[in-house]
Amino acid sequence: MTGLSEGLPSGEPSGANTFARYRYQAKLTLIYWLGTLTDDGPTVVYAEHIEDVLLEYSDRLVFIQVKTRAVTAGNWTADAMCSDGGGVDSLARAYAVANDLPCTFELNLEGPTSSSSGTAEFVEDCTKAGPTLRTKIRDLLTGALGRDATGGEVEDFLSRLRIRPHIPSQRDIDNKCIRILGELAPGLPIGDVIKLFGDLLQIVEGAQDASHDSIVGGIAFLEAQLTYLLAEESSLEEVVACKRLSRDLLVARVPMPDQPRALLLIERSLRARPATALEEKLIAAGASDQVIRRARDLRAMSELRRLELLAGPTSRGSQLEDVCSRVLIHAESRAQLCEANGETVNDLFAHLTIEQSIQDSDQASLFNRDRLALVGLLCCLSDECRFGWRAP
Repeated sequence: MTGLSEGLPSGEPSGANTFARYRYQAKLTLIYWLGTLTDDGPTVVYAEHIEDVLLEYSDRLVFIQVKTRAVTAGNWTADAMCSDGGGVDSLARAYAVANDLPCTFELNLEGPTSSSSGTAEFVEDCTKAGPTLRTKIRDLLTGALGRDATGGEVEDFLSRLRIRPHIPSQRDIDNKCIRILGELAPGLPIGDVIKLFGDLLQIVEGAQDASHDSIVGGIAFLEAQLTYLLAEESSLEEVVACKRLSRDLLVARVPMPDQPRALLLIERSLRARPATALEEKLIAAGASDQVIRRARDLRAMSELRRLELLAGPTSRGSQLEDVCSRVLIHAESRAQLCEANGETVNDLFAHLTIEQSIQDSDQASLFNRDRLALVGLLCCLSDECRFGWRAP
């Protein structure tokens, strides 16, 4: 949390990577801002600086620290999260200032967490932290508070701490934002949707860039922000107001959402387990929950075989790509017929799962010419944004 960690090493590389992560943070903030359109979403989003988001609800505040990670860096561990620069340290600083307010503290992680029992339990419920982890967290709170943290404060912090892995990845976040905006404004040409995305992103980046140099120190900035939020009169701190992304500011630029699918996309993006690209495409196309569950199960069934083929001889990889191309052609053709007949995405899924003809796509019997396995392969391709469950 850059706004609260002045004097601490950020752990971020310089140059192009830093700029890419700065923009990624803005895009994630934009998704939270779009969440103000939903009934259960925040009323206001505050963009701080690079790695800091604050959500204001009618009855609470949520402080969010965002951490990105390269795919090659491995899974997140509880020990890493609670080490210097791991994210929990910055949230401890927020707790030092805001612990007497109704608020929670959330660590957003790009990528998965370790399956080890210690990490899995901590992610599920932070109050399950073991003795070694509690000692580290107590040290972080002691540094943040400027005095020895009590056992009660450690317990209180852990009860308010949330770990959220698998946030939208740097690779996928542009498509996610554009899909949501496309559903919010279905009548807009795609070029206009992309322009709207750019315009909103520019507003978020402007809020991120609002300088707080006039306020000495990150803690002082947070205190000023809280003073602004709790004040009966507005504009106590002009710079804090500049970071305010409200629902009213958003609806002045985006058509009011009367599309339930768009709101569902936003809600699922903000949940503990964000929707995959496959699920988002099915939601956007209007699929039922049952079809989404079935598609997710079929994808999981076929993914292991697909990865096995990709790891094998080059010839197998070529054969797999041939099967993928044939499956896509079959699905796109069936989607075209469904659209012409006025059928839904649920009808499309039913056709694909019962039609024998999709089996002809598997000329080399890579999937044993199994109809459901081939639909599962199609779901894998949809998860890679190669099939959108609508007529091309």
